[in-house]
Amino acid sequence: MSSRIACPCGNRLHQNLFAGAKVGVVVEDTVLDAIDDRAAAGDAVRKIVQAGDLLVRCRSCGRIALEDRNSGETGFYIQETPRGIGG
Repeated sequence: MSSRIACPCGNRLHQNLFAGAKVGVVVEDTVLDAIDDRAAAGDAVRKIVQAGDLLVRCRSCGRIALEDRNSGETGFYIQETPRGIGG
């Protein structure tokens, strides 16, 4: 995986977990449940990072980039604003 990806708005998104880029990791509950409560913090974080999908928010347009570790593809999502009744 490269350390940067291009957002559809043209902004470059940094994906390095350790560079202060506010990159998140999304994991299923089963991953968290499988980590022993007595595991060292470093081991727990390593398992979460290895099993999780990377999530980055674009600071320009607000889109969320989510990289699927299984497929290697990155999807971009933008918040939908709910419409009020009758509007």
